[in-house]
Order: sequence, then structure tokens, then C-alpha cells
Amino acid sequence: MGNPKKKVNGLSARKIRIGIGTFILLAVVCFVGYTAYSSYKKTNINFYEVVEGGMAKDTGHTGIAIRTENTQYTQTAGYINFFVNAGKRVSVGTRIYTIDETGAMSSYLASVSEGNTELSDESAARLRKNLNSFATQYEDSDFAQVYNTKMNINTTLLDSTGSMSSEMLDQLMAESGINYSRVYAPVAGVISYDIDGYEDRTSESITAEDFIDTEYSVHHIKSGEMVENEAPVCKIITEEQWDLIFPITEEEREKFSGQNSLKVSFSGTDISATGIYTQVNSVDGNAYGKLTFSKYMVNFINDRYIDFNIDMETESGLKIPKSAVITKTFLLVPSGYLARGGDDTDQGFYKEILTDTGSSIEYVPCDIYYSNEDYYYIDLSSKAPLQPGDYVVKPGTTEKYKLGDTATREGVYNINKGYAVFKQIDIMDSNDEFYTIKKNQPYGLSVYDHILYDPTGVNEGDFIYQ
Repeated sequence: MGNPKKKVNGLSARKIRIGIGTFILLAVVCFVGYTAYSSYKKTNINFYEVVEGGMAKDTGHTGIAIRTENTQYTQTAGYINFFVNAGKRVSVGTRIYTIDETGAMSSYLASVSEGNTELSDESAARLRKNLNSFATQYEDSDFAQVYNTKMNINTTLLDSTGSMSSEMLDQLMAESGINYSRVYAPVAGVISYDIDGYEDRTSESITAEDFIDTEYSVHHIKSGEMVENEAPVCKIITEEQWDLIFPITEEEREKFSGQNSLKVSFSGTDISATGIYTQVNSVDGNAYGKLTFSKYMVNFINDRYIDFNIDMETESGLKIPKSAVITKTFLLVPSGYLARGGDDTDQGFYKEILTDTGSSIEYVPCDIYYSNEDYYYIDLSSKAPLQPGDYVVKPGTTEKYKLGDTATREGVYNINKGYAVFKQIDIMDSNDEFYTIKKNQPYGLSVYDHILYDPTGVNEGDFIYQ
């Protein structure tokens, strides 16, 4: 017979081994089940990391350039020949054009130009500059550039007839029996050959109709062309300072009212400038923005309508997406009722507890979401320790206050701790996609905080899977 004791011991050992295996299996099953449950309870949602910075906003406008323009009129009819390039500065007494009644001078200059094809280095460099400028800046909508470029080239060629002096030219004309009138600059300034009828306009005389440019036209007179007596043929801009008048909305009027200057960038160029800003009231009863510049007049000498952007950058703050913002309703507790816990780290309120035998005071810790001079904003959910209708007692007194008033605040869900926590925000500015909010705010956000990009379907306290 076998040993009954060994059988019993063997059976006991097998029972022990089975018990440990079952326990491990159950532990694994529980772990897997907990993990699956946790994953189910968590919400897998995109987050946004809060960054610091301002928000640049470019506001597009079209302005009308107002300059000090001295229009030059002919004193006699005849064929005109210009001797100064557009955009070139002249002094008093500089010969700017000539007029001969028969056109003989124009014919003579043309014949001399044909026979003298060699240009000076200075003239060649000027021609290359004119052509390069035309090639890089030409737009179909501004065909006037073609006339300006052609006029500058013709004038350059006249200058190079070649390098003869005015005295030599006068001598040749006298020898050829050609009579002509010489016209000199009466004032110092910069030459322009664009005549558009706006030469005498002022900032206050611009009206809303002036910005409807369907009727706008520019007259260009070319060398060799016949002109009438008292015809406007060119103008001399005598001041470097110039103004840009532009329409503004009511919103912009308020936004710019506190500004003494505005930074602008001119469309189609790499030029940025800061202009002195004022508001002008026009004869049509409308208010317009006015920017005054002390340079770059020559760059836009041939432009009456100028497109530009006003570069407005908000005060530096925190940048968050608009999609992250939600509105939450809070229960209000008057300032002065805030109390501290036993270790002075907790904050909360003293709540009155009513019983059959009387009342008592109990300290209730609460999360503060926002505060101002009048109130603390606390949770209004059904699980909150304080509810509408409860009484809170002011520390050190018997004065009490019945809760019931509510207010809303805009904010976002902060998910740094793995679950949604509401953080209030103060919006300073916005564009189509983002808000700029104040930084370093109590109960607010900090740089690098993680917030829900889209809080739709999420409640405060929900676990968030990042």
C-alpha cells in the first residue's frame, strides 16, 4: 500500500499551485479590464500648447496722396521738349523744357539722336535703371508706367545728345535758324509729368467720390508733342513732406483715436514707414484718416492712389485658438467672505449649517475660478460644496450672506493634470483664428499650458488622454 500521508501532501501542493495560478490570472484580467475601462472613460482629444506673443493685424487701405505740387503752364503754343527726367530734383533756374512753334527743334534733336548712338556711362546707367524698374514693377492695372518709362528714356536720350551743354545747343539752334523758348524752373523741387487735376487739392477737400476712381485719369505730355498755350505740362513738388488721406470706419476711428502715429507697409514694395496720424474732417462732412510722412515722397511721385497696410500689433499676451474658448456660469460670493483653512494654504468659506437644535459654522474649502473687487467666482455644479440658497458667514463676524447671484466667464479647459480644469481668460484682441489674452492673471493660464483645442462634449473633471 502507498503512503497516505504523501498523497495528502501531494494533493495539498497541487491545490496550492492551482490557487496561485488562479490569483495571477484574476489579477491580469482585472488589470486589463481596468485599463480598458480607463481608456473608455478618457477622452482622446487634440490639445494646444499656449504660447506667448502679440497678434499682428494688417488692415488694408487705399489712400490719396496729397503733395505740395506747383503746376507749370505753357506761355505759348508749340512743340515741347523736356530736358529733365521725372523724379529728378531741380534747382531754381534749371532748364526743364523748351517750346518751338514750328517743330524744327524736335526734328533736329531727333536727327542728332539718330546719328549719335553712343551713350555716356551715366546715360547708359540711367537707361538700365529705368528699364529694370519698369520690368520689376509693371502691372497691367497701371499702364501709366509705360508712359513714364518712355518719357524718362526719351529725356535721357535728349540729355545724351550727347554731352553737349545748353550753351552749345543754343548755338547750334541759332546757327540753324531755329527759334524756340526756354523754360526754367521757378522753384526748387522734384519734377513729375503726371497731370491729374488733383494738384491743388488739400486734405480737407478730399471727398468720398474721390475714392471711386472710375473717372480718374492722368494726362501725360511727351517730348515732341504739340501743346496749346496755357496748357499744364508738368509739376514741381516743392516739399518732401506729404500726406495720405484714407477712409476709416467707425471702429477704426475709435481704435486710432489714441494713436499719434501708425506704422504702414506699402503694397507691392518693401517699404515700411511710420506716419504721424491725425483725423481730418472733409468738406463732405466725413472724417478721414491722415498720415503725414517726411520721406519716400519720390518713391510714390507718380502715384495718386496708394495701397497700404496699417500694421497694428496688439500688446504682448498669450495666444490661444478661438475654438478652445467656452463660457461657464459661476456662483458669486461677496469679497470679504473668503476664509482660510487650518494650515493657511486652503481657501474657502464658512458655511452655516442648520440643525434641529440650532445652527453651526463649518469651514468649506472651495476652488476659486476668478475674483474681482466685488465677488469670488466658485463652482455652480450639483457636486459643489456650496449651493444657491446656502448661507456663508463673514469671518470674525456674525454677518451672513445668502448665495444665489451668478455670473459667466469665458475660459478654456486646462489639461495639464490629465483632466479638464476650467481656467478663466481676459481677451485683449483677436483675428479670424486666435485670441490674444492677458498673461500673468490670477486663476488664469501660463505659457506652455496644455488646453483643449476643441472642448465640445467635454465636462470639467473629465479625464483627458493626450
